[in-house]
Amino acid sequence: MAQVLTISLQPWQIPRPKKLSLLHMPYEIRKRIYEFTLMEPRLLKRAHSPTCHRRPRRANEVEILPFFCITTKYDWYLNSSRPGKACQCGKRKGMALLRTCRQIWHEASPVFWSNNTLQFFNTAEFVHRVGTTLRAEQRNQLRSLSLLLRNPQDMSLPSSHHMYWPARPPDLYPVDAPPPLEQRFWRLVGQCGGLERLEIPPVALHGIPELALEEPACGKDGGGGGGHDGGPRLLSGSRLSSVKVTQLVPYRTTWRLETDFFIGQAFRGTPVAKFSRTVLLQDVRTLEAVAEARRELEYNFRVHVDTLVKTQFLGATLSDLDRWTVTFRLDPGLHQGDNVRHVVLPTGERTKIEFYGLPISRATRVQMARKKMALDSAQKEKNGLSCAQNEVVQRQKKKKKAAQLRKDAQEHLDYQETLLDRRLRRLDLRDEQRADAKDRQRSILRAIEEAAEVRSTERKRVQPRAPRAMADCAAP
Repeated sequence: MAQVLTISLQPWQIPRPKKLSLLHMPYEIRKRIYEFTLMEPRLLKRAHSPTCHRRPRRANEVEILPFFCITTKYDWYLNSSRPGKACQCGKRKGMALLRTCRQIWHEASPVFWSNNTLQFFNTAEFVHRVGTTLRAEQRNQLRSLSLLLRNPQDMSLPSSHHMYWPARPPDLYPVDAPPPLEQRFWRLVGQCGGLERLEIPPVALHGIPELALEEPACGKDGGGGGGHDGGPRLLSGSRLSSVKVTQLVPYRTTWRLETDFFIGQAFRGTPVAKFSRTVLLQDVRTLEAVAEARRELEYNFRVHVDTLVKTQFLGATLSDLDRWTVTFRLDPGLHQGDNVRHVVLPTGERTKIEFYGLPISRATRVQMARKKMALDSAQKEKNGLSCAQNEVVQRQKKKKKAAQLRKDAQEHLDYQETLLDRRLRRLDLRDEQRADAKDRQRSILRAIEEAAEVRSTERKRVQPRAPRAMADCAAP
């Protein structure tokens, strides 16, 4: 009869249970995780975190949007950039997920490039980020791009908050000619094969006529390729047939700058209006068409919208429109939670105006207070301090650590100087010993030479004489 043996295993002999990771989940769940992590609102619609030093401190205080707090510097040839450190609330939070492993990068990168609207401050940043950083595969995954100027000088001149040097000195091309940067911009737009939406300022329309001359004739009638609507298309490598020309207009009533020097538009209490109009690319194929489109956008469309904004939402009147800064009174219905208005222009055109830089609503204040309380509670569970107290403690620790590092560096420097002094003294002592040895050797050689010379002189002075016996034998 067979016997059953019972084998008992020790705890360290039992195999560990296999841990499940993100890659063990179904792809559908992983994709939802990627979308939740990587899809974020536009930069213009982001707000400061409850612990940011730029968040509103009072109920009636207007926050400075993170869009106006980001600073970036480019070198002369657009091959490097250096982001500023004024505020980190405008940065994306989930980008570290793309750096975990190659499989996650291949699965998550299309989600990031295709479902987000990438926002740039000018054509310089677009040329640098898209032209020199992204590969052709990533360019084809782009679906929506936005180019918004925070300052009219952002496109070609250095501004106080966004330092940009053009690709060539301004004196190398005429003032009335479009800089070559716009041509590079539109060539890159043509390389984005999957691009569906493009938002640009009016000045970025330059470069389209030159691009139209470079486009090869294709299609049955010799025109451009087909667009979304079956019509001719200007950019042969892209699906774009129209662009949205957008303008940002700040209504500044004060000249009080913030503490950061490089933020030229960061003014508290400054509402910003955003409005746009759709322009077909086929309508701006010539320089005359571009000039006419810019004239219509900047001198008709913008003037009508500006007048409506000042009279309906800023408390101005048509008879006293120039003194709107004196009679400034923001519409009580405008706040951070309700910032969109649809208006009808005198020409009969309907347009949408989005306001930013408004007072925060009561619901937002309550939400921010709850978030701050939750953060304080979580922080108190860790070390018994609130977020502000913990920030002060961490700042003090950083100061102490920096002071200790400076002290250690100074001690190391003093030690190195001491070692250097010792080595110099050893070298000096060795040189002195070598000099003394050479002096002794020279003195010995001199003494030997003098003794030899004395002996030689004595030999010459003493003559040798013959013996006396031999002299007697030699006599007759």
